[in-house]
Amino acid sequence: MNSRWQKGVMGAQLCSMKVGGPIQFVSRPATKEELVEDVKTAGEQGIEMRILGGGSNIVFPDEGFAGIIIIPTNKEMTPLQDCHFSELPQTSTDTRYRRDEWKEGFLTLEGAEQQQAEPKWLRVGAGVPWGQAVMGSFEQQATGLEWYARIPSSVGGAVFNNIHGEKHFLAEVVQEVTAYTGQEFVTVLPSELSFGYDYSIFHKRSGWVIWDVTFCLNQATEEQVTAAKQQYLEWTKAKSTVQPSGANCGSVFKNLPQDKATELGTNMVAAAWYIDQAGCKGWEEGAMQVYPEHANFMINKGGGTQQQLIALIHRVREAVHTKYNYWLEPEVEVMLQSNERYEW
Repeated sequence: MNSRWQKGVMGAQLCSMKVGGPIQFVSRPATKEELVEDVKTAGEQGIEMRILGGGSNIVFPDEGFAGIIIIPTNKEMTPLQDCHFSELPQTSTDTRYRRDEWKEGFLTLEGAEQQQAEPKWLRVGAGVPWGQAVMGSFEQQATGLEWYARIPSSVGGAVFNNIHGEKHFLAEVVQEVTAYTGQEFVTVLPSELSFGYDYSIFHKRSGWVIWDVTFCLNQATEEQVTAAKQQYLEWTKAKSTVQPSGANCGSVFKNLPQDKATELGTNMVAAAWYIDQAGCKGWEEGAMQVYPEHANFMINKGGGTQQQLIALIHRVREAVHTKYNYWLEPEVEVMLQSNERYEW
């Protein structure tokens, strides 16, 4: 053990849903050397290990976790010059989930597409909060990250889950990722990242730790940066009118593939639409509630538990299945005491 390891931190302090019992150890390595030391010590002591980003897409067990949660806090942001990469970011992420039309009642971002410009590379630490990464890119006269407004994530977590906004996935701007395998630091190229909807290769490589990410962005003029920043702030403000600001885990369910929505005869991919149509808004289980303003969010009204959340998710899934014969797929990770993921 070392003095950096905290004992008895509550899981509720580490995730945005504010749920979870005591965690045996928590460490926040700020350097590569500290990260290597943490992973090595956990391995030598036989301590179960879990990597955490911003904690917005996970809910900890009510009983707590007997192991160590490692939260990388690398917050460096470095512009790169005269770069010559062997590969470009991948743009083949499954387009079936892209929101080409929200239809009435859903937010959309109008007229914001930009023409491709000269590339601008920016290396960002995994521990940088997403909003800071976006604003930092503007300071470097770069655009391309503004699509992902108001997503509560760290940069590492954003890559882990290939966050998406409007018609865009983060995969479109990820140039390379530096990760620690438990043995060495490696560079992971776009073709090796296996990006998909809410998915990257790191889902399979659970022991790997994302340390930093290089983004390939658009070199922009001051006027273009000003316009992109204004768009980002307005989009963030618009989302805040329908998304909760209190304890929540972000979107609970994945959107439908477009071909499935077509098959159902609705042509709607937004999971929130189906939950709303099934009459689930406002439903409660204990302190957990389906948010009345946006049905794909669930909120913790105070003192909620993981078991209450699980029960509410099951109720919503069953209601949508009864009405549409389709099982919504949860995207939030419900972590079990065994460090396994709850299977729906």
